[in-house]
Amino acid sequence: MDHHCPWLNNCVGHGNHRYFWMFCLYMWLGVLYVSTTSLPIVLDDYYGHMQVAWPMPLAFGDWFLKLYTRWQVSSRLAIFLLTVGVLLALGGLTGFHSWIISQATTSIERHTHRIEAKRLARQNKFFKNPYDFGFKLNWKIFLGLIEGRSWRHFLLPSSHSPVGDGHQWDFSAFIDQKTGRGKAHVV
Repeated sequence: MDHHCPWLNNCVGHGNHRYFWMFCLYMWLGVLYVSTTSLPIVLDDYYGHMQVAWPMPLAFGDWFLKLYTRWQVSSRLAIFLLTVGVLLALGGLTGFHSWIISQATTSIERHTHRIEAKRLARQNKFFKNPYDFGFKLNWKIFLGLIEGRSWRHFLLPSSHSPVGDGHQWDFSAFIDQKTGRGKAHVV
């Protein structure tokens, strides 16, 4: 298990980490789209001229139009600021998971590796993650792009299982860097 995700209401681990990361990435791209397409509207509200889409009666219309225009501008700004906040938060989460995928670790292992690295540093030794195959191969293994699979298995929804069984892991010292295959070791 990597961690429990309240968004998915499920634990993220070996079987669904790829789907969690893809969910975060696609959500971030969607929020980026909404933020960038709403920016011109918000800028036009503050620096452009507001136009009313329907005629109003003169007596009630002036007061209501001013109130409605203020509310409309305020709500558009609030929605834009909310999407920018979600964009930054989700971008940070997606970026963090991209970073730990690049290092072939999980969010829990990241903490244990840091503790182990400090312990070994006191003994003048260096800690190396035994499951780190390098940036490119880590991503290929994570996305399941080995064993003859292509990028369409990543870009389009795919139900292929992740590499391995979740109980046995390959050490990077025993892996052929070209094929991504090697001898499994029980950890």
